[in-house]
Amino acid sequence: DIAGERGQADDTTRTDYASSADDNVIIQNIEASDTSLGWVGFAFAEEAGDQVTEIPVSSEVGGDCVEPSADTIADNSYPLSRPLFIYVSKSAAEDNAAVVPFVDYYLQNLNQFVEDGGYVAMPDDQVQSTTAAWEGR
Repeated sequence: DIAGERGQADDTTRTDYASSADDNVIIQNIEASDTSLGWVGFAFAEEAGDQVTEIPVSSEVGGDCVEPSADTIADNSYPLSRPLFIYVSKSAAEDNAAVVPFVDYYLQNLNQFVEDGGYVAMPDDQVQSTTAAWEGR
């Protein structure tokens, strides 16, 4: 695991960096220098356009590098992508009358929310299984 323990330095990561939880700040810092390197979500990199260069990566040392794209993220071949989840407890759905209609609305409009946010849509089978899990709660 090249990332090591979350937040812990390892021998593959430089220690002379500035971190930020704000992807917009990271993009600004990348844009400020031709030699900058930063990690942001695909939507932020795409929004920055030609101001940043997206770098292909390999999941294995010496392996084939994969370009980040909507297709490689959707088919899980780009190794630095990950899904985004919401977690709703059964007790929250039972105890708060607003939770069920909110999650129903969220799921019914999921693709529009994803598109508006610049994210990559889940494959239809994953949307269906997510909806089925919610309905079967």
